[in-house]
Amino acid sequence: LYTLDTFLVRKDEQDNVSQLISQAEEKHKLMHLFFNNLIEYKKAIQPKVSDVNADLHNTVLLGKHTHGQQIKDRLEFLDFILKHSNLTITVDQLDIFWDALIIKAISLQERDMAFQWLQNSHTAKKSTTSFPSEVTVYLFEKKVPSLDFIHLSSQGFVFFEFFFRWVNWKLNKLNDDEGKIVVLDPDLIGIDMLWEIALSVKSSEVGLNAIACLNQIKTSLDPELRSLIQNYHEEHIN
Repeated sequence: LYTLDTFLVRKDEQDNVSQLISQAEEKHKLMHLFFNNLIEYKKAIQPKVSDVNADLHNTVLLGKHTHGQQIKDRLEFLDFILKHSNLTITVDQLDIFWDALIIKAISLQERDMAFQWLQNSHTAKKSTTSFPSEVTVYLFEKKVPSLDFIHLSSQGFVFFEFFFRWVNWKLNKLNDDEGKIVVLDPDLIGIDMLWEIALSVKSSEVGLNAIACLNQIKTSLDPELRSLIQNYHEEHIN
């Protein structure tokens, strides 16, 4: 990562950062190098994470920096590259990201950092180009179901709810205006996962938040669907 770190240090000195990133991608396949480096880092530290009682997030496992700082630096680098270029996250790259930082996270903090990065990447102005819609839908429909909902953290639920709303909004199943939901189609993508969280998660805080989300959804039918509200509520109560 020396070349990448040097690039980051000098990024404010560049007159045309976007052009430099494009050149790095064209000549050196920058995104490929980044994700390969992430894979190699996680492989290299694996033999050192046997002590489940250790504070691994704040432990130096490789190089000079703590594991938490290693992950933070990589996420900031990826964020910078995407914000200052026309590069996008592909499905294959998302698979690597998810496997390395969420499924194989060695600390709760690492997983929460990855959750937050994914959410923040969709609230930034360049989110529509950095994350094509089909990649985001793939994230929610194919990757999120692999989560351990029983041990979902507060940050994990914030992540889940954000993409639950985003995907259903994108598929024209609901309107979401500054937190106010209007359900346009009761067959929402991911509603089964939301119920699973509400019924199985160990955290009482997350459980209550999931129930609140369900209640908001179930009481926010579009006026054109009012004729269905009685059956909808009976299903909710049952």
